[in-house]
Amino acid sequence: ALRDPNATGPAFAAQADALQRRAAELTALYEKVIALQPQSVEARVSLAEVNFVFLSQFEMAEILLKQALEIDSASPKALIAMAEFQFFFKGDRAAAIQRIEQALSTRPGHPDLSITLADLLTGASLKPEDFARAKAQLTQALQLAPQNGDLRYMLASVWYRESLLDPKQMDHAKAGQALEMFQALLQERPDPELLVEVVQLLQSLGKLPEARGLIEQGIAKFPDEAHLRLLSGDLWLAAGAKALDQGQPSPETEQAEAIYRALLTPAQLSRLVTGQQVQLYYNLGLLSALKAQAAKAQPPQALAHYQEAEKMYRQAMAIFDRINIINSPLQLELAKTLEAIGQLQASQGPAQAADYYRQACGFKLESSCNWLKQQGLGP
Repeated sequence: ALRDPNATGPAFAAQADALQRRAAELTALYEKVIALQPQSVEARVSLAEVNFVFLSQFEMAEILLKQALEIDSASPKALIAMAEFQFFFKGDRAAAIQRIEQALSTRPGHPDLSITLADLLTGASLKPEDFARAKAQLTQALQLAPQNGDLRYMLASVWYRESLLDPKQMDHAKAGQALEMFQALLQERPDPELLVEVVQLLQSLGKLPEARGLIEQGIAKFPDEAHLRLLSGDLWLAAGAKALDQGQPSPETEQAEAIYRALLTPAQLSRLVTGQQVQLYYNLGLLSALKAQAAKAQPPQALAHYQEAEKMYRQAMAIFDRINIINSPLQLELAKTLEAIGQLQASQGPAQAADYYRQACGFKLESSCNWLKQQGLGP
């Protein structure tokens, strides 16, 4: 409940300018390759992907993909790119699946085609038969290439997706099957991103001690991966959920805060992407506000904790300000913190508190606006 649900998505836009510049560089590069190698399928597909993923130039992307298929109608790379274009940008799921199935009819068990079919079948489906088809295709492909890690990863992903078909309750048996497969892959090829997936799956299954143990192993193996330390803090936070619901700090929340604060150095922050930085500041703000609420009988301590919460929220707000995005949940938490500071300052007189109430009212916190009206101070 502590993490702002809007933090990671909009924060991605902070990287938009850099991505646009990179897209322009890639466009120039692939156009040069096509000029030198007019029959290059790969360059056309890559340029099409830049056009529809980064530049939203959908018509140009489709033209390039059609050109690639005219050059080589059996190219798996071109077939997959066109199918994904049909699926994601034209919304024609049936045509996309049919295209890949036709390709597989002449190349049974082709790894990339099999993975694509499984992904298209299960990525947005609620039908058990789609999951059965996906697993059958991947199993067939694995019979031809039993050590193919990408096929095994996709099969584990399909099991995990299937475990979530019922939005009210995870199927623990299917999630457990996915977990076993992910863990086997992780043993063979240690990778921080795969480790995160395994840890999050363990957490979903309620296996917090195992998740914490694995993330500590990951931190020891990949000491420069700051996002693993962030996830470690999240796991301790989850372990303290009961105390959080009661509005009280606990040893678990204190451990989470210590881990988070160790990430506030310039070196560690530079290793976190924008959304992770927002998450870090947001969680620290909420933990400081929690400590302030628990210390309400001791106003000086409560005030210090609220001021720390304000500082953390403003750090998160600054990130969104840089990318011109309004984050309403974050603004609400900051407004409530400002109002709480105002309440503590009110003992020294309305004038001392008014500035905090005005700021909170500026974020549309109705109770602060009402206080200002009652005091004859606005808004």
